[in-house]
Amino acid sequence: MLLCLLGVALVGYEAVQAGHAAGSAGQRLLGLLCAVGALLSWAVYSIGNSRWLARRPDLSGHDWSLLTGVATGALALLLVPAAFMASGASHSASAWGGFWLVSAGVAVVASVLGNACWNRASRHLPLTLTGQMMVFETLFALLYGFGWQQRWPTLMETVAIGCLVSGVLLCAHAHRPPRAVAEHVG
Repeated sequence: MLLCLLGVALVGYEAVQAGHAAGSAGQRLLGLLCAVGALLSWAVYSIGNSRWLARRPDLSGHDWSLLTGVATGALALLLVPAAFMASGASHSASAWGGFWLVSAGVAVVASVLGNACWNRASRHLPLTLTGQMMVFETLFALLYGFGWQQRWPTLMETVAIGCLVSGVLLCAHAHRPPRAVAEHVG
């Protein structure tokens, strides 16, 4: 856990101090605080989801994923058009079509498929290890960010990524079942 926390702290420090990042240091600090809030939200979701699934063995992770996807999809259908119209900008029919196409793709791949995998992991892994799996979301966000900025990670970011991955691997190692001791016959 300490390695994961150190990795997150290093990434956060680099994000606030980096010269390659857009915006003022204050804006980057606000962004970092929002990211911490998102991480806390995911931690609460992870714990609540694992506990809820454990209390409901009659409901499969797949069914729960579909129900969650339907609920979030319905919220998106209600909220996204309002956000588009509140921006004051006019959008062409092709822009709307592209938006809905990308949204549908993300909904199916990330929400339904990703949630199904997350629920399966929540059901089969210990809670302490399930929480650690959130680190992979951070890693993929970093990879996406590096791709978007068309750059490689800095040395500090590389060390932070190493800390995150090492922390998760050590946690997974700590949770593996003990090996049976083989008896050696003389």
